[in-house]
Amino acid sequence: MSEVVDLPDTLCWQAFELWEQGRLDAAVPLYETSARMGHSAAQIHLGTLMDDHLEPRRPLRAIYWYVRAFRNEEPSAAWNLAMHYVPRGNRRWFRFWIKKAAEAGHEDAIDELKKLNFDPNYITVLPFIEQDNDPCEAVDDE
Repeated sequence: MSEVVDLPDTLCWQAFELWEQGRLDAAVPLYETSARMGHSAAQIHLGTLMDDHLEPRRPLRAIYWYVRAFRNEEPSAAWNLAMHYVPRGNRRWFRFWIKKAAEAGHEDAIDELKKLNFDPNYITVLPFIEQDNDPCEAVDDE
């Protein structure tokens, strides 16, 4: 009897191994293929690579993949989106995504939301600058 191979999952794991080896240029195409097939972990990993590890950074593409993963009912994607907005100083989008992550059952987000509801000025990771527009809107990351 032959074993059925889950191609998106296999590609995601291969990409992850390449990432761990520091071979990001080889990992990205595998993640992209898996992500396009709807694999939520690949979508999150691809977003993280584009947000935090690739040079130049590609914040709009990171947001795109995080949102796709969230639409695939992946709570950690909303958490990643909230964290995406922290260093950008965007309170509004941080609050929006931390609430979505908490509503989806992400434990860290639930804790953060409790602190935020207790003290509206509470931000756990970095101090925010006062700004409610999306700083990524002006970024050309293609």
